[in-house]
Amino acid sequence: MARESGFGENEAHGRYYAEYVSEISDEPRGQLQTLLDEKNARKAHLVGIVGGLSSGGMIFFWDTKRPSFGRSSH
Repeated sequence: MARESGFGENEAHGRYYAEYVSEISDEPRGQLQTLLDEKNARKAHLVGIVGGLSSGGMIFFWDTKRPSFGRSSH
């Protein structure tokens, strides 16, 4: 799986960041699970995916903080 950015590289840009994956293997389920496991270990949370790009790649959108799902502590 070819990626163009890593977790630490984009932290300075704010809470959310996008990661482009240019190549999807013949076994995408295992490849994508590996990516999810890597990000989970770094406390990144998947908030969206864009697929069907003309280049064949995918864009993953990550949140560096735990989502609140509209809940507040007030």
